Amino acid sequence: MAMNKYGETTCDGCSESFDGDPIDLIGVNDSLAAEVAFDSTKANEIAWFWLCGDCSEAYPNGAKDFFVASYWVQTNLCVECGLDEVDEPGHACDYCNESVDA
Repeated sequence: MAMNKYGETTCDGCSESFDGDPIDLIGVNDSLAAEVAFDSTKANEIAWFWLCGDCSEAYPNGAKDFFVASYWVQTNLCVECGLDEVDEPGHACDYCNESVDA
């Protein structure tokens, strides 16, 4: 996280400290954070995401390259068991639906 729990600004790739003005980082990744707004934890991770110069070369598209593709996809889990994937948010999986009907 660019802004970790200790208030220090660090690189997400290598943890190098940021020696610039932290105000320069605010809002930089807002458009990417909106892509994962379905998960507030992910949105916060992206909002505070920062890479140092060396890591920026390794990840030229920033957060899009840094995080795996599945990170950007919303996964809806069963509201009953929280284990199985379902088509719509707020729905139960087939197994949980069957056990309720029985």
